[in-house]
Amino acid sequence: MFQKVWGWIKGLFSRRKGGDVEVGTKWDEKTEILAKDEWDKLKKILSEHRVLLNEVEKAQEYHDGEFKILKRKPKRKDDPNHRLAPNYASLIIGMKSSYMLGIPIAYDVPKGILMQKKRNEDVPEEVFEQYKEEFMEVTEENDDHAVTMEAMNDGLIAGAATVLFYFNDNWDIKYQVYTFNECIPVVEGRELKQAIRTYKNEDGIECIEIYDSQAVTYLIKDEEQYKKDPSKKVNPAAHHLPVVPAAVFINGKKAKPHFSRIAQGVSELGPDVRSILDEYSRIVSDNANRMDVFCDPYLKLIGALPSTDDVDEMRRRRVIAMKAKQGDQADIGYIEYSQESGGIEAHATRILDDLFQTTSTPKIFKSEAVGNLSSVAIRQLYTPLDNEANEKETWLNKFIRQKVIVITMMLNVRNAVQAGIDPATLFSSEKPPDMPIYDWRWMYWDVKRNLPQNDKELAETLIKYKGTLSERTLLKQISYVEDVDEEMAQKRQEALDQPRVPLNNIDGYLDNLDAKIAGRSMDDDET
Repeated sequence: MFQKVWGWIKGLFSRRKGGDVEVGTKWDEKTEILAKDEWDKLKKILSEHRVLLNEVEKAQEYHDGEFKILKRKPKRKDDPNHRLAPNYASLIIGMKSSYMLGIPIAYDVPKGILMQKKRNEDVPEEVFEQYKEEFMEVTEENDDHAVTMEAMNDGLIAGAATVLFYFNDNWDIKYQVYTFNECIPVVEGRELKQAIRTYKNEDGIECIEIYDSQAVTYLIKDEEQYKKDPSKKVNPAAHHLPVVPAAVFINGKKAKPHFSRIAQGVSELGPDVRSILDEYSRIVSDNANRMDVFCDPYLKLIGALPSTDDVDEMRRRRVIAMKAKQGDQADIGYIEYSQESGGIEAHATRILDDLFQTTSTPKIFKSEAVGNLSSVAIRQLYTPLDNEANEKETWLNKFIRQKVIVITMMLNVRNAVQAGIDPATLFSSEKPPDMPIYDWRWMYWDVKRNLPQNDKELAETLIKYKGTLSERTLLKQISYVEDVDEEMAQKRQEALDQPRVPLNNIDGYLDNLDAKIAGRSMDDDET
């Protein structure tokens, strides 16, 4: 049993040269290269990473609202100095991640489809159900939706984000996301070869964790040299997986080739976007300063020279009363600067339009976005973002696929431990173990975009296609149906519990009645 699945897994991981590590003995060949010449290659990767962080940290500062305008000094000491920083950077990132992942990813193991494929002909049906149940349990315990959303947010800002997986002491599967600042994805071609986590412990010592296809190596920095962490009893420590226990979300690909082993895409808050944000914050800040000056004009006194106390008293009472000297004529009034604000407003509007066009952000605050829009109008409003999402979804699917592979392999390892099988030899033995082996290709996922819907039009469309499309396909179109299988099971149960015959659906009632009778026990109650 499971011979075909096992043969495919063996062939896949023998090409990757993983899965044969003994606990605490060695790392893989890629980490071996890093370790040469006192970790010279590692030092070069860390040095290159620090250079890349200069640009990353600028984007992160803008996302957090730390604009240049906030550091501006007044030209003169008595000048007003408003420093307004409308944080459209956060809106841009939030809009894109919410559009793509606002609806949780739907995972499914379609037994009917899988059992028709030749490679699964020796897999019992209950194994598919068991795999889905265990997989969903892992995603729920780790709050998968939040982890995936956070990875995309960090990736949109920094260009890349990494999720690391591990077993806790109870062999529970755990994973969490790390920003590009904390974890360096190292690739060869397009394949992830290592994930290097860097951080400082509570004593301020720089620590390095290197995740490869066989083990995790723990290092600390001693002066200018790296050495194995003496506090770890087992180092390197096997993770028992034939792949790097990590998944990386990369935000697209840079147009200009950069010959680097560090995987990083582009930031949505690059220099072009930041320059527009700076200009807009300057416009609104200068306009606020101008308003302060206009609302507090100079008092002009010609032909009279009151004392300072008199001036203060007049300002306090908001009354001007002066008497000119004999023979002089007093001219008293405010010096007003008249300027139309139309030019300023037009400039600010254009800058804001440029920002939304450059970042493909829908202008949901515009008057044309208000009201009961049709589905076509909604799609037109979201077309720029939708076009960009088409490209990003290819990278997102790669990230999800890697996540599914790692979780599936970890489930196999955990099940081996529970069955008393040595996990170190699970993927290196010549024949499949006496236990179910899960194949990550059984897992299907659906990324549904968080596009606002006209519910009335959607309902009419679903009614129109009822009888033409399957019930599963129709339910998938409804955004508030999170689990299609659960919804279908609930509908079947409601039909079984129906006390009366629905005259408009007699055939459906009879089908459900047959199912209800088939589910009854044939045993005699008295026996």
